[in-house]
Amino acid sequence: MKIKLVRALVAASIAVVVSSAMLSSSARASGRIRTAQTGIMFRVVFLMKANVTYTFSTSNLSAGSDTILHVASYPAGQFIAGNDDTTTTDPDTGQQTVQPFSSVSVPPVGFDRTVFLIVRGKPGTAAGTASFRILGFSGSIFNVVRDVTFSSIPFSQGFVQNVASLASATHITTVENTIGTTDTILMVVGSNPAITLGVDDDDGIDQMSFLRLGSACTTNCQIIVGTPAPNLRSVLTNPDPGSVTVVWDESLEAGDSDHDGLGDQFESSMAGFSPQLFDTDHDGLGDGVEVYGAILAGSGRSAPPAGGGKDGNLLKLPKYGADPTAPDVFVELDWAPGCPGAVTTCPAGSPAGTKDGFKFSPAQLQAAWSAMSTGNFRPHIDAGIATSPTDPNAMFGDWGGANRLTDGQVNFAGNAVSVPSSIGGTEDCANGVTVAREGFFHHYIVINSRPRSPYGFCGSTLADAGTLTHEIGHNFNLHHGGPANVEDANVNCKANYASVMSYPNQRLGIDGVPIANGYSTGRFAARVINGALVSETAGLGTTDSAILNAFTGGGAFDRGLVRSSDGAIDWNMDGIIGNNVRAPLNWARTSCAAPYMRANWNISQLDFPNGSGRLGGVTFPTLTVAEANTASPQLFAIGKVHNFDGSDTPALVTGTGDATNCGISGLSVCTTWPFRQVIKFGGVGSSASLPASALAKAGPILVYRDSLGQLEQLKNITATSSWSTVFGMYVASGIMGDPAAIEVNGTVRVYAIGGGQLKRWEFDEGQGRWTTQNSPEVWEDGTPINTAFGIAVAHGADQTNGLGVFAAIPNTNGVAAGQPVPIELARLVSTPVVVDLGFVSFTIRIDKWQRFALANRPTTSLAKPGLAYSPFNNSFPLDGRFYLTALTPGGTATIGFTEGNNPAGGTGRQLIWKTNQGAAFTDDKNQARKLPNGVVLARFGESIAGAASESPGITVQTHYFPSADGIFSAALKDYNEVPFILGNLPCSLRGCD
Repeated sequence: MKIKLVRALVAASIAVVVSSAMLSSSARASGRIRTAQTGIMFRVVFLMKANVTYTFSTSNLSAGSDTILHVASYPAGQFIAGNDDTTTTDPDTGQQTVQPFSSVSVPPVGFDRTVFLIVRGKPGTAAGTASFRILGFSGSIFNVVRDVTFSSIPFSQGFVQNVASLASATHITTVENTIGTTDTILMVVGSNPAITLGVDDDDGIDQMSFLRLGSACTTNCQIIVGTPAPNLRSVLTNPDPGSVTVVWDESLEAGDSDHDGLGDQFESSMAGFSPQLFDTDHDGLGDGVEVYGAILAGSGRSAPPAGGGKDGNLLKLPKYGADPTAPDVFVELDWAPGCPGAVTTCPAGSPAGTKDGFKFSPAQLQAAWSAMSTGNFRPHIDAGIATSPTDPNAMFGDWGGANRLTDGQVNFAGNAVSVPSSIGGTEDCANGVTVAREGFFHHYIVINSRPRSPYGFCGSTLADAGTLTHEIGHNFNLHHGGPANVEDANVNCKANYASVMSYPNQRLGIDGVPIANGYSTGRFAARVINGALVSETAGLGTTDSAILNAFTGGGAFDRGLVRSSDGAIDWNMDGIIGNNVRAPLNWARTSCAAPYMRANWNISQLDFPNGSGRLGGVTFPTLTVAEANTASPQLFAIGKVHNFDGSDTPALVTGTGDATNCGISGLSVCTTWPFRQVIKFGGVGSSASLPASALAKAGPILVYRDSLGQLEQLKNITATSSWSTVFGMYVASGIMGDPAAIEVNGTVRVYAIGGGQLKRWEFDEGQGRWTTQNSPEVWEDGTPINTAFGIAVAHGADQTNGLGVFAAIPNTNGVAAGQPVPIELARLVSTPVVVDLGFVSFTIRIDKWQRFALANRPTTSLAKPGLAYSPFNNSFPLDGRFYLTALTPGGTATIGFTEGNNPAGGTGRQLIWKTNQGAAFTDDKNQARKLPNGVVLARFGESIAGAASESPGITVQTHYFPSADGIFSAALKDYNEVPFILGNLPCSLRGCD
């Protein structure tokens, strides 16, 4: 909507042509002043009837007081009559005495007219009370038309600003302060204090005052402001005298070069203002609206809403703390109801204890203000909570816009409360927005589902100060790694990025020790780090315990070992302070959960324009790699093809990537996908069975459990990784859980659960057939392996036994139904045994799984674990660590890893679980959605950080692929975000480029 400044309701672009010669002699200093208490002035609006003579007078004054009486036209405020003191004559002596009473007689006119009747105190005299009489008579004093007396009316001198002179056409305005009066009456007098040169009551914003001086005041000018009593609408309303800001601008109609609604001479006389800049402080708000506020164009001067005019049009920016010389950011903070219906207290299990449970508290608002202020702007939040009388910054307030959304604007789903989207994404941040504030305010909705900021003026937030600060940072075009125009802006959780925009710093200490208390000021700008080679002895170049605490003792970036004497940090978390190492430099316990260690499955965004339909609706993909060739990672997913006839067909998606360009430094596109294949499950015969499990792939074999409990296979049939389209070729029946597969010396081993026990199948790649079927697996003591959900297998290494096969096996022995199942880390021990039958002898292999007695074993409850092995240095594969994921109740995935693979008891790199490094997440972007089928870890090799990539005719958005150690070669940096924020404040209100 368009707005205009309040200048007698004249448009903001007013241009009155006045010659410079006319104004050169009368133009004088303009001004702006914050008053103390305005005091009370008695004011009543009275209808004077035609042909009636009226006498207005005061009497019975309290001791020490003195009155001045004014009569002015309503509402224009033109002078009619006035009186200061009354002179009385002693009839016996003839002596004249000046009395503090006021009396004026107004001759009759031939028409009705409405007037202001104003009683104020004489400057320099005490405030007090008096009687005020209105006497009207027609023709004769005895022919009384009206005779009424107001007893004990209150009055004071009001606020008086002495001005040497005021030019004709001066604009004089009262403006509400953060804490102060909400109603004023304004007048200007000259040498004769009883003669008004202008009077106004409510022509400013809401019940503030505005007048344009009709004639010049040449000497002894006074601008007088009071709080009217009784109120225009009720003599019973109690006045609320308080401070107000008075602005007088003599030069506006002489020239407004920057068209901001303030005269050039006014701005030149004000410290920090510029007559050449529409928006001096570059916050996206014109100087005029920050001085006066704004009203909706064409709104007229109708009565303010119920509540005494509280924030009438919702754009009283000065009341909310606006300052034209300091950048301001205004936020309207609405909140979702905690539960549906009209109940006040929400049912048990609801996300908030009361209907207003998502409303911010004063403490949260104070914390948000402090965090946002690090951006060198002044936040002001309309949150439906009254401003503290001791708050000079207007940090927050109850300014009439913030409100709780209605049930119809909210989605209630289990324990998550979200807002339906009409603009894409998770929440529609425009729900509940106050339309008049568009272009002035940022708008946020407090919910408990996934926050969202679309790099515009609005968004949603969780009910904590850090998340609000973080999401508004997106409005300024900050990303999770810094300003949008820097190369690592999209790398989250950088250990040397001291900003609330990074997830580990977002909760401002609630989830551990952060290294930031707001936006980054570039504290570590000189400490560039690269995961491919980083110095542990150099750390971050600080011994400040407040920073180092984030790297130990459960802090946000906990590495487990920090040397406080010189600030050395065990970047790769192997229990040893070394020098130059490979390390995951954006690992964080709080929420990132080592983003390059988890599956991200945006393969669903595939577009096939060749007639086969559009792929989408992926249910749960499984991502794996061809571990023998890290330059060619492979990806597999289960989804649907949306056919052109409107039907959906389940499909298998395969992709072979090319990572040969990943040796470059930086964050450019790393992995491309030159080969893809989509195999539809439907239309190939009645025997086609749909997957009911995650996929498992090794060598030329891909297996899954179908909906009938059969172990199904697909085979790679060409050198270009084309997969067979023959389904229904089951390997076994009666299968439960998710299968696993691994390639060992030309043989594919498949592990699955049958009858609650772990079984093995083997496919000989040379012979092209299955050579082992349904072989029971046993522990090292020969007992059967009872398991659930499925196991994870990986190629690993240890220094005593060389290369081998390792597994993460949920062990159900002795575990009651429904309880979490401990996960054993075990090594495959394959022992050759010679069988001598007398007439013939042959060698067989007995496989056993040898468990490691590791403390603090992870547990799982819903899905099979994920396992990967990664060396500390790619050139020395025998020295590394294991990574593991497990799914717990509620769909939360946890990630953990071992310190190393040395036997326990050593000084470093022990085969022990680093429980203090454990992290949890609930989806690929770590917010509020749940993972139904777990997370598969895989190792792609060094520097495989797949960004969005394209090839002719097909677009794939892959983002990050699950490299187990989370390491990629790129320079990670800290930035001073303050200049960027301040440079983006204007576009943050209207959309950033």
